[in-house]
Amino acid sequence: MVFRCQTCKSRHVKCDAVLPICSRCKKAGRTCTWDPNDHVAETGLHFKIENSFAGGRPRRPRKVKELVPEPVDLPSLPPLSIPATPHAVDVQAFHYWLENFMFRLEDLPDIGHEYNAYVIFHWARARPGSGLHLGLFAYSHAVFGRANRVEKALEDADRAHSQAIVTMQKEMEDFEQLLDENIDQLLVTTMLMSSYQNTMYGIQIPHPSSAVDEVGSRLWQSLCHHEGALALLKLRQEHGRPPYLPLHRVVRRQVIRTCILRGVPVPDFLDSGGDYGEEGPALEVDAFMVRVAALRNKSMFLLSRESFDPPFDTQLFEDVAIKALELHNTIASWPESLPEDWTFSTRPSSASSNGIGHVYSNIPHRYSTHGHAAIWNRYRAIQLIVNSIRLRSLSHQLETLDYPSQRSFVVIQQEACRNNMELLTTDLCAGVLFFFNSLDPTGLRTLQLGKSTITTDDEILPKVAGLLAWPLTVAVSCEYIPESQRQWLKGKLEIVAKSLGDAVLESVVEQGEFRF
Repeated sequence: MVFRCQTCKSRHVKCDAVLPICSRCKKAGRTCTWDPNDHVAETGLHFKIENSFAGGRPRRPRKVKELVPEPVDLPSLPPLSIPATPHAVDVQAFHYWLENFMFRLEDLPDIGHEYNAYVIFHWARARPGSGLHLGLFAYSHAVFGRANRVEKALEDADRAHSQAIVTMQKEMEDFEQLLDENIDQLLVTTMLMSSYQNTMYGIQIPHPSSAVDEVGSRLWQSLCHHEGALALLKLRQEHGRPPYLPLHRVVRRQVIRTCILRGVPVPDFLDSGGDYGEEGPALEVDAFMVRVAALRNKSMFLLSRESFDPPFDTQLFEDVAIKALELHNTIASWPESLPEDWTFSTRPSSASSNGIGHVYSNIPHRYSTHGHAAIWNRYRAIQLIVNSIRLRSLSHQLETLDYPSQRSFVVIQQEACRNNMELLTTDLCAGVLFFFNSLDPTGLRTLQLGKSTITTDDEILPKVAGLLAWPLTVAVSCEYIPESQRQWLKGKLEIVAKSLGDAVLESVVEQGEFRF
C-alpha cells in the first residue's frame, strides 16, 4: 500500500514523500504530518508490506521470516541494495514507482491484474542484494529518472541493471534444482528486467540496422526476457500440477500477448487458461487469444511479398480465410451471454469535458471496472487481427479468380471485413477513453479506481496506461483500419508511451514495429 503524508491524503492529491516535509505542503505552507504506522524506519520506503493473500495463499498468520543480508561478490561493481538510510533520490524513485506503477489488489479484479500487483509480496521475501531487489531498484530508478529527468537516477539504474543481470545468472546456475519460491522470485525479476529494457531501450540499446519487419524482430533481438519467463513457467509446471499462484497466471497472460505480436504459437503447456485459474468470460477471451496466436502464425506467409508472385497456392489462401471466418464468428458470439457486470454503457458527453476534442470523445464507454474494460479492449484487438488476416487472405484470393461471379463474391466478403474492422475500431476508441482521466468542473483531472477517487494533473496514470499498451499496439499496426481512426489511436498510444516512459512503444508510434 502506497503512503502519502496525512495532509495530502486528506486532500486526495499526490505527495512526493519527501521527509520531513513534502514539497506540496512546503510550497503551500501547510502542516505536514505522517502516519506513525508507516514502515519508513524499517524499509526506507512508504508502503506497507503486502500480506500473504498477495501471493495467492490463504489469509492466515505466519511467522515472519528473518532476512539475512548476503553480500554479492562483484568486485567490479559496487553493491547496490536498498540502503538502511536511503538517499533522497532512492526514496523518491521507489515512491514514484509504488504510487504510479503498482496496483493494489483491491484496485482491480483479478482479471485486470498484471505482474506489478505481486512484486512487493515477493520483494519482501527475497534477500537483500538478490536479483529481485536489484531489478526493482533498477526499474524504479529508470522510470523515475525518465519521467523527472534525473540523471543520477538513470545512472544508478544502469549500474543496478548490470549487477542484477550478473546476480540473476548466479541465482540460476543450478536451474533444475531451484525451489518454487526461488523460481517465483526469478520470474518477478525477469518481468522487472523486461519492463526496464522497454523503458531504457531508446537510451541504452542502439537500434539495429535491420529494417522493421512484421513481428518486431529487431526488438526481440535485444529484448529477450520472453524466453526467460517461458523457461521459468515451464520449470514451475514441472514441479507440480495446478493450482498455480496468481503470479503465474498474470505472467502467462503477458507471454500470450507477446506470442501474438511475435507471430508464434503459444506453447502447449500454456494453452489451457483454466489450469492457471482463468474463469468465466475472461477464460473464454483467453482461449480466443491462444487460437489467434496460432492463426497469426499460420498466416505469416500472407505478409511476405513473395506470396504475391505466381504461381499462387490458392488452397492456402482459402484455408486461412475459412479459419479466420470461423474464428471471427466464434469470437463475435462472446458478448451475447455476458453477466450484467461485464456489460458496458455508452454515455454522451461534450468533447470539451475531457479535453480530448474529437468525435470519439462524445461516445465514451462506461465499465464496471478497469479490469473489465481491459478485457473488452483485448477482445476488440484480437477481432481486428482476425479480420485483418481474413481480409489479406481474400485479397490474395481475388488475384487468382477469373470469373466475375467468383470475384464479386470475394469483394462482398472483403467489404464485410472492412465494416467489421471499422465498427470494432470505433468501439475500441470509445473503450480507450474510459482509461483517461476526465476533467471535473474545477479543471482538475480525476479517476475512479476501485473505491478510490484519484486527483491528478496527468491525462492518464502510468499503471492504467499499461492496460492500454497491447490493444493500442495491435490496432495501430492493422493496415486495414480507417486512417482517421489509426491516427487518433496513434495519438493515444503516444500519450500511453510517454506516461509509461516506454521507449519501445515510442518506437511503435514513430516507426511501426508490427503488421497485422
